[in-house]
Amino acid sequence: MGQRGISHHLTSLMTSNPSGTVGLALVAVLAQQLGLATPALAQVSLPASRTQLLYAQSADVDCTALHKITDDGQLPFYVARLHVEGIPSGLPVRYRWSVAKKAAGLLAADLDLGPMAVTSDVIGMCSAFGNMCVLTQDRLKFYNEPTVFFVAPTCDILPNNTEKPFRGGTTKIRVVVTAGRRRVGRATITIGWGREGTVVVFAEDNQGRFDDGIGKPNGVNVPAVTILGAIVNAHPSPEPSGGVQKFKFDGTGFNTVETIGCPLTRFEACVEEDLFSAGRFFPSVAALYNDGSALCDKMETHTGTCAASPKLEVIPRPRRETYDPDNPAKSTVDLTVRLKNESHAEGGLPPCDFLLRGAGILTCAEDLRVGGVKDSKSMQFDFKHCSTASDQGCLRDSDCDPNFCPTCVAGEVCLTQSHCSQTVSKLCQNNVDCEKTGNPPPCPDCKDGETCIRVLDIPEGFEVGIPVGRSFDLLHETVKLGNDLPDTAKITDTWTANVFIPKVSATAKVKYRIRGRPKPSTTGR
Repeated sequence: MGQRGISHHLTSLMTSNPSGTVGLALVAVLAQQLGLATPALAQVSLPASRTQLLYAQSADVDCTALHKITDDGQLPFYVARLHVEGIPSGLPVRYRWSVAKKAAGLLAADLDLGPMAVTSDVIGMCSAFGNMCVLTQDRLKFYNEPTVFFVAPTCDILPNNTEKPFRGGTTKIRVVVTAGRRRVGRATITIGWGREGTVVVFAEDNQGRFDDGIGKPNGVNVPAVTILGAIVNAHPSPEPSGGVQKFKFDGTGFNTVETIGCPLTRFEACVEEDLFSAGRFFPSVAALYNDGSALCDKMETHTGTCAASPKLEVIPRPRRETYDPDNPAKSTVDLTVRLKNESHAEGGLPPCDFLLRGAGILTCAEDLRVGGVKDSKSMQFDFKHCSTASDQGCLRDSDCDPNFCPTCVAGEVCLTQSHCSQTVSKLCQNNVDCEKTGNPPPCPDCKDGETCIRVLDIPEGFEVGIPVGRSFDLLHETVKLGNDLPDTAKITDTWTANVFIPKVSATAKVKYRIRGRPKPSTTGR
C-alpha cells in the first residue's frame, strides 16, 4: 500500500510540472530509496607500466616468467603490463579484453600457467577450454583477469618499402568490464612500439660506398659479395641495462649472423655477406639487448647484372587543379600512363632493358575526401596471363598447359579479358560488375570485396620490352569525371608500374579536385 501511494504521488508531481524536471529528480531519489536505481558506470582506467616499447627479439613469450615479475619497472622493455583500475571493490565482474584483428603485437596472459603453459577454465566431458600464454582472438574470450601483458612485435613487422625510415607504430587495447548483463565500465589505451631509439643498416654498393637506401625507391645496387654495417644513432631513454650486446644481421638471401665490433670504425658491427643469386633482397639488422628487446632496421638491395632506373609519368590532358562535371570542356580527361626506361650505367653495371609481363603490371590507389568523408579504392591492370601462374604470359588456354608451361598446373586458363579478382570467369568493366549484392546482384557467385581486374590489350601480344631510353604507354583512355555530391571532391591517385625483369617499380601521384553539384533546396507547404 505504501508503494502504491508513492507511485500515485509521483505521477501527480510529474503531471503538474510541464518540464518534468522536479518529477524526474524525485523519481531518481525515491528509486534509490527503494533499491531500484541502476548504478552509474564506474570510472574505469587502463594504465600501463610503459606506453612506449622497443621491438621484441622473438614472438615466443614465457608468461610464467613475466608473471613472476611483480615490479613493473623490471619487465623487459618490449613488454607492458596493463592494469584495470576503478572497479568497485567486492563486485563480481568479467573482464573482456580486445585488440583489432590486424593489430601489431600480441596480448599475453598475466598468469602462472605452470609446466603445461595452459589453464583449464571450463572442463567438459571430452574437452577442456582455457587460457594459453599468447591470447589469440579465440582465446581472449576465456581470459578473465584484471591485468594482461602487451608484447611488442618483432623486426618482422618492418615493411619492404624502405625508401623512407620506418618510425614504428601503435596498437590500441580495449577492455570492457561487466557484472552480469550490466556494463560496469570500459577503457582504452594506446601503446607505441619501435618509436624510441634507432639502429641503421648500411650496405656496400657497387662503387664501394655505404648506403642506407633512404630516398631510393628501388634500393641499393650491391655486388655479389658485399658488406653490411650497423650503427645505433639514437639510444632509447631509458635504455635496457647493459646496453646493446650484439647485432643480428638477417634477411631473405642473407646469412643470419650475430656479432659485435667492426674493423670499419664508422660501424658498431659489420659482416661480409655472399649473395649466390641475382635479385631483390631485404637485409635487416637488430640491435639486441639482454632483456629480449631490440632496435630494428631494414633496407632494400638489388644484386644483378645491370642498373635499373624506371620512371612513371601520369599525364592528364588537360591538366587542371579543379574539374567541373557541369562544363563539358572541364569534365573530360585524356589520360596517359607512360613508363620510361631511364636506366644508365652505374657502379660498373650497364643499364637495364625492361621486360613487362603477367599480373599487376599497373595499379592505381585512389584516395577520396569529400564533405568530411574519406574513402579509398584500388584498381589493378594486367597483361594477358595464365590464371594460376600469373607471371606466365599467354594468348590462348593451350599456352597454360603444364606440358608447355613448367610453372602451370592442370586446368589453367588464359585470362585475356577483364575479370573479377577471384571469380575469374566473371567478365567485368568496373568494380560494380563484381558485387554480390543488389536486386539482382551483378555477380551472385562473387566473394565479398572482389574488384574488377583490367586486362590491357597490347599489340605485342602478352609481353612488352622497353629498351634503354625508350618508353611505353601502359594506358591511354578518355575518362569522363563526375561528382553528384554537393561538396568538392579532393582526390589523390597513386599509380605504380611493376617491371617483371628486373624486379623494379616506379610510382607517380596525381592530385586534383572535382567540383560538386549542389542541389537546389525545396520547401514544403
